Amino acid sequence: MIQSSRSNFKGVLLVFIAVLVSIFMSVAYLQRASALEPWEVDGWSQIDAGNSYTCALSVGKVYCWGYNTDGQLGNNSTSNSAVPVAVDTSGVLAGKTVTAFSTGVSHSCVVASDNKAYCWGSNDVGQLGNNTTTNSSVPVAVDVSGDLAGKTILSISTGNQRTCVIASDNQAYCWGVLVLTPAAIDTSGVLAGKTIASISVGGSHSCVVASDNQAYCWGYNTDGQLGNNSTSNSAVPVAVDTSGVLAGKTIASISAGGSHSCVIASDNQAYCWGSSSLGQVGNNSTASSLVPVAVDTSGVLAGKTVLSIKTGSQRHTCAIASDNQVYCWGSNNIGQLGDSSTIGRLVPVAVDTSGVLAGKTVLSVSSGNLHTCGIASDNQAYCWGFNSSGQLGNNSVVDSSSPVKVIAFASPVVTSASFSSQNNRSILSVTGTNFPPYSLALTQSIVSVNGQALPFCTDGLGLTAQQFVDAGYSSAIVSDTPPCYLLIDGSGIIFTATSAKIWLADSFDITAEGTVSVNGSNIYTFNHVTPPVVIPAPPVVSVPPALVVAVTRVLDDIPEDIEDLIVSIFGDDKPISTIVQEFISNRPTFSGHANPFSTVVVTVHSDPVTCTTTADVTGYWSCTLLTGLPLGDHQVFVKVTTTDNQIVEAGPYKVTVRADTPATVDSNTKAEEVKTENTTFPWIWVSVGAGVLMLAVIIIAISRRRKAV
Repeated sequence: MIQSSRSNFKGVLLVFIAVLVSIFMSVAYLQRASALEPWEVDGWSQIDAGNSYTCALSVGKVYCWGYNTDGQLGNNSTSNSAVPVAVDTSGVLAGKTVTAFSTGVSHSCVVASDNKAYCWGSNDVGQLGNNTTTNSSVPVAVDVSGDLAGKTILSISTGNQRTCVIASDNQAYCWGVLVLTPAAIDTSGVLAGKTIASISVGGSHSCVVASDNQAYCWGYNTDGQLGNNSTSNSAVPVAVDTSGVLAGKTIASISAGGSHSCVIASDNQAYCWGSSSLGQVGNNSTASSLVPVAVDTSGVLAGKTVLSIKTGSQRHTCAIASDNQVYCWGSNNIGQLGDSSTIGRLVPVAVDTSGVLAGKTVLSVSSGNLHTCGIASDNQAYCWGFNSSGQLGNNSVVDSSSPVKVIAFASPVVTSASFSSQNNRSILSVTGTNFPPYSLALTQSIVSVNGQALPFCTDGLGLTAQQFVDAGYSSAIVSDTPPCYLLIDGSGIIFTATSAKIWLADSFDITAEGTVSVNGSNIYTFNHVTPPVVIPAPPVVSVPPALVVAVTRVLDDIPEDIEDLIVSIFGDDKPISTIVQEFISNRPTFSGHANPFSTVVVTVHSDPVTCTTTADVTGYWSCTLLTGLPLGDHQVFVKVTTTDNQIVEAGPYKVTVRADTPATVDSNTKAEEVKTENTTFPWIWVSVGAGVLMLAVIIIAISRRRKAV
């Protein structure tokens, strides 16, 4: 029996410990999760590479990174970002989630949970669809007063300067290229009687898969990108040729690129047409094709089928095969094929999986202008190729010919700063954490001193500032003379993830207080001198006696039954004139001087009541109690908290409130520390207080009389 009890006790104890561990781990996870972006916890569900930027979707919210001159990141800014930033949701997207999105050359669009479309970015020819040609760095609503009236949106696709959607009537509507609001595409010809299953907008042409599972395209056709065995442009849809390799096949999906197009057919193989100047059609040729040709399967795609395909806006194409790996072909001058080389390929090659993609499969892929991105089996994003604007999302502007992981932004922090002399120069050395890569200095200023954004020094780089400018760099970010920050010297790289050196002008006062920050870090103050704390003055309050007398005389004329009512409300046997006089006159205003912008709290311990205020730029502060003090003596304390978090407490001060004279302060209290200041209670508040009180009395009296009747 004892043994059984012990066993039961151990069992209960083990369960209890397990529950505690579970709770601890859950709390720890929630605490960690609360500090992370949703995509860091739940990953990405969709990704799309644009011209020199990228966007991705996580938990109903879109994040973008890369080039942002036209506001295409949608974060109410035009500054580039080398890490994901959230698209603004304070305006038209407030309270909505995103279900689908698409990035174009310099604008992006989404379908939100209200089944409407919203766009942002470049709008020079109306590609945002809001009946304007004004760029927007935050989402704007697509116009629904015309052809889209009464319809909802099922899917969306953006291209160079155009946007198209499929609406709830299963028809396509497009805008852009000076068509400022959505307009229905022509269905009087080859699309007559058909609905639209999917749509893709390319550089200067668009394609759809219709309800008959065939492909149709329209737009520019100089390279045969419409696939109808012609080079004639077409303003209306034409059927893609099916007399050759597509004979007897249907179309599962389509992707329109810069000047070529690709599909996956019912045999689960890829077929492309149009320009192939750098092998982007994938048939081991650089000759353009006016009709579909089969993508080469003699190499890495041998024995594999194709699950998805995405054409780039320039000259490369990528696909996911049945082994759930990525294969690309075409132009590779910046490493956009991801095979750890910059060699162009006329046939598919495998994207490198020896690094961050090791052991992972790939769920989706998107080809941009000169870069490519995908989502892997860990639901994280990986990109490769051109990275001049941070479009790879790895907090860098260095190109990569193999995949790199999209990462969260780690905020820079400056922890110290010190002065030294080097080669007869004044140098400010700054240390901290998470400083950006020094290569970012080639696109923007990443150091500020005393609020001034500094250029980088050409010293040590072997070129003059003018040579950098001649090479296309902004004159605002490069300099031959101080003040500027150093990137390289004879010993190597100076600007690192934890340190930076700043070359100061000869006139810079190294003894004066100043500030420094690195790429949006905290503002670090060097040579900081803590100002002396000013002890506050004791409070004094006075009320104009004439006004109190005048109010009292008016109140003395109130009918006796109303006066009795007021007295019963206040629960006091005092005459009404005394009650009101005390209410008005016994709310002292305290004032004094302290350090500028200090927080001042005045506490009357005998009641107790407090008032809190902030000293102005001159150090003056003033606050008035919201409730009156009883007649008699009160102990008052004043607490000052400076902006440097220094705390000084003064008092007690003896404040005396009398019925017949203004309140006074015992000036001998702490007299050696403070200076007494006289203040006057504001007249307007006396008037307002009396008026409000009298109005309340009248309303209550009338109400009670009506009930009595």
